Amino acid sequence: MLSKSSFLKMFILMSLLINNFYVKSQTGFIMGSNGLLLKTTNGGSSWDSMPTGTTKILWESYFINNQTGWIAGGDYDETGMVIKTTDQGETWVQQFSTNSNWMTNIWFINSQTGFAVGSSRKVIRTTNGLLCLKQSFTLIQLRVI
Repeated sequence: MLSKSSFLKMFILMSLLINNFYVKSQTGFIMGSNGLLLKTTNGGSSWDSMPTGTTKILWESYFINNQTGWIAGGDYDETGMVIKTTDQGETWVQQFSTNSNWMTNIWFINSQTGFAVGSSRKVIRTTNGLLCLKQSFTLIQLRVI
């Protein structure tokens, strides 16, 4: 049985965590609030905190291989961003930021072409790895009759 303090610590930690993913069988990440990014290289036996350069909530990630990946994030104040790594998550660089909506989902077709979706149904598309946006559009809501 967990003690009251152990339960409280676990509850606080779980409330900060948003998503997790693995890029290889033993290498994975947990991300969450305040730019929290934890990395394991031993299948989850131990975790190290990785610097992300942001205090935003990290919502979603997408890796195209075990080295290169992006994380979409943002806060409820409608500010969003996308960060990128090319060294298996050791370092992260901000690639995109917006003041109009937070970024909640991201996926890439290859190392250059990808999409990110924001809170206001805004979709951004890039054909150069998010160094420059090529197109932005808003999703419409469809109703099934």
